[in-house]
Amino acid sequence: MKHWIIVLLFCLPKLLIGQSSVQVGSNDFYFDFQNRRYAGFLDIPEGHVKGIILLIPGSGKTDFLGEGGFAHFFQQKRDSFLSVGFGVCAWDKHGCGRSEGEFKEDLSIEDSAEEALAAIAALQKLQVPGINRIGLWGISRGGWICPLIISKSPTIAFWVSVSGTSQFDNFRYLLETNFRLTGESPATISLLLEEWDFHLQALYDEGISYEAYVKGTKNLYAAGFYQKLNPQMLDSITFNSIQAELKESPTPFDPDTGLRILVPDFPNHLSKIKIPVLAILGEKDSQIDWRATEALYKETMSAEATTELKVIRLPNCNHLMMECETGAMFEDLQAFDYRLCPDYYPCMKNWLNQLRFKE
Repeated sequence: MKHWIIVLLFCLPKLLIGQSSVQVGSNDFYFDFQNRRYAGFLDIPEGHVKGIILLIPGSGKTDFLGEGGFAHFFQQKRDSFLSVGFGVCAWDKHGCGRSEGEFKEDLSIEDSAEEALAAIAALQKLQVPGINRIGLWGISRGGWICPLIISKSPTIAFWVSVSGTSQFDNFRYLLETNFRLTGESPATISLLLEEWDFHLQALYDEGISYEAYVKGTKNLYAAGFYQKLNPQMLDSITFNSIQAELKESPTPFDPDTGLRILVPDFPNHLSKIKIPVLAILGEKDSQIDWRATEALYKETMSAEATTELKVIRLPNCNHLMMECETGAMFEDLQAFDYRLCPDYYPCMKNWLNQLRFKE
C-alpha cells in the first residue's frame, strides 16, 4: 500500500499535466481568431509551474517556430523564464510561420489585444498548469497591447514591459533621433520633420492632392535614413487608397503635441493597473521616447498604492536591449558581437523570483 502511495505522489504532477493534454517541455499551440488559425508554442517547465508568461512582440513579422535570428532571440527568453519556474507561450502573427492568412500590419492595437485574449481562452480550455496566473512580457508595440489585455483579463498577475511606449505614436521621435544620429544638421532635421508632419496631414486630408504631397515631401523621401524605411515614394493609387481608409477610421491627434494617439485614453488604462509591473528601458533607445514612457508610467501607475511599479534603465542599451554605442536603428553591432545588455536577463529573473502571489 505504501509503495503505491509513493508512486502516486511521484507521478501525480505528470498525471495532472497529462490530463491537460500538455507535457513538460515544448508543445504545439493553436487557437482561432478572426477566422484564422494561429500557431505557436507552449513551454512547460519541470516541477511546480508558477504561471504562464505570454510573449507579446512588437511590430513586424514574427517567426517563433523557425530557425533564424528571430526564433533564437526569443529562445533565450523562453529558457530564461523556464529556469525560474514559469511556462512560456507565444504564437506567430497571421501570415507568419504556420499561422494562417497573409501578413499585413492591419490589426489595430485593440484587435491585437483581443487576439491575445483568444489565446488565453484557448489555454484555459486546455487546463494548462499555471494558467490561473498569467504574466505578460511585451516589447515596443506590445506596450500598448498589454494594458488592454490586463483591463479585460482578471487572470493577468504581472507585466514585464520592455522598451514600452507612451500614449503617443513614436515614429516622429524615431525619425528625429535617427536623423540626428546619422549626421543630419539641426536645420535639415527641422525641415525633414516639417515634411513628415505634412506627410501625415496629407494622408488625413482629402483636400490635399497627390501632386501637392509629392512636392511637399521630396526632401523627406530623399533623406538617407528615411530611404531605408521607405525606398519609394507612395504612388498615387496607394496615396488615394490610404486617404480613403483614414477617412473611414481616423486616428485622433493630441492638440498639444500634434502627435497621433494610437490608444485612446491610454493613461487611464495604465492608471487602472493593480498588479506588479517591471519596466525595462534602454537609455540609447532611438525608436521610442523612453523618457516619456518612464514619466507616464510613474505618473499613472505609481499613483495606485496597489500597483508595484519598478523601472530599470539600462545604459548603452538600444531598443532591443542589445549593447550599442549610439542606439541608431541601423547601427552595426558586430563590434559588440550582437550581445544583449548584461543586466537585461538578470534583472528580469531577479524580479520574477521576488514576486509573491496571493494563493
